[in-house]
Amino acid sequence: MRHKIAKLNNHHVVCGYGRSGQEVINHFLLNDIPFVLIELNQEKARQAMEEGLLVLHGDASDDELLIQAQVTKASGIVCALSDDSANTFIALSARGLNEKIKIVCRAANPGSEAKMRRAGADMVISPYVICGKRMAAAVTHPLVTEFLDVVMHTPGYDLRMEQMTLAASSVLVGAALKDANIKQASGAMILAVNQNGKLMSNPSPDLVFQAGDDLIALGTEQQLKKLA
Repeated sequence: MRHKIAKLNNHHVVCGYGRSGQEVINHFLLNDIPFVLIELNQEKARQAMEEGLLVLHGDASDDELLIQAQVTKASGIVCALSDDSANTFIALSARGLNEKIKIVCRAANPGSEAKMRRAGADMVISPYVICGKRMAAAVTHPLVTEFLDVVMHTPGYDLRMEQMTLAASSVLVGAALKDANIKQASGAMILAVNQNGKLMSNPSPDLVFQAGDDLIALGTEQQLKKLA
């Protein structure tokens, strides 16, 4: 297992095999995203190993263990422990080892968000806040909520959303959205564009694509492959 982990590159590190961590891992498995799990509880670590996962047993805030998980070569780390302090310390350690890594933290206490961001977290998610907003939306906009649930959480469903980055060699670079014929050529729809750090939803037809732009697109798997 350590030999397989040593070969990982551009993967994700998941810290914690609780309910949040398991949901993250289920998503990674469904989408064939490489990852390694770090779990302190010996019984949970053994269970994950028996399920065929790549697992390191120990404290995820330990620099040596993060290095064993190839965090220096990882593209992202998910701090999914139930302890906010532990997640904050993991974020601090991960940022110190990899300046470019994407760090996502779970926060049980909304007041912990500022500390986690200072420690290096790019995104902080509070399950209680998300749950409350989803419950409110389910009452006020039930059809929208049902649609998003079907698109994002139903395995094998035809529609999905994907994020992709424009390389400098892309034929879209320098072209305006209205002239790119993306819908006609691929069938996919551009929902948003992140350009120069600014996220633009429902982008203007006059938007000119630049190298490094992040596109958020909606379509079938085949349509998204054509767009890519």
